[in-house]
Amino acid sequence: QRTPELGVRMALGADGGRILGLVVRSVLGQVLAGIAIGLPLAFFATRALGGLLFEIAPHDPATFALVPLVLLLAGLAAALAPARRAMRVDPVAALRWE
Repeated sequence: QRTPELGVRMALGADGGRILGLVVRSVLGQVLAGIAIGLPLAFFATRALGGLLFEIAPHDPATFALVPLVLLLAGLAAALAPARRAMRVDPVAALRWE
C-alpha cells in the first residue's frame, strides 16, 4: 500500500537502510502501542481470571516480562519481510504503481 510513497522517497535519495528503518519503526510503533495498552489491561484482568489459571500466579512477573518480549520479536519478524521488499523497490516502477 505504501509503494508509491516509498518510491518517491527512494527517487529523492533515500537509501535502503532508511527505507528499512522507516518500515520497521512504523510496525514496531504499533506493536509497542498494543503492548502499552494490553499490559495494564492484562494485569487487571488476571484478578477476574485468577480461578482459571493452573499452576501459575495471577501476577507472574516472568509471564508479564516474557509475553511482551515474544510479541515484540514477532512484530519485528513480521516487519522485516515487507521492509526488505521495500528496500528493493524500483523508484520508477513504484511511481507508476496503481
